[in-house]
Amino acid sequence: AGSFPPLANSDYVTGDPKRLAAILINGIQGDFTVNGQVYNSQMPAWKDNYNDEEIAAVMTYVRNSFGNKAAPVDKAIVEAVRK
Repeated sequence: AGSFPPLANSDYVTGDPKRLAAILINGIQGDFTVNGQVYNSQMPAWKDNYNDEEIAAVMTYVRNSFGNKAAPVDKAIVEAVRK
């Protein structure tokens, strides 16, 4: 508890896809707030392990799983964030 934020009904998952792309590309660590609850964790960067199309596919899957209903993510969004 308090380490790993939820994927279900998460404002990070279903909100602005650029924010989620930035986390997947660059990673995140330390305190951050999801749905009003503070988490302290580390997500490693994927930029060197996955291409833009693969990251967009993972984002699309998560944004439409776990009860989430959000628009698919085009790889152009990931490309823009990576730059």
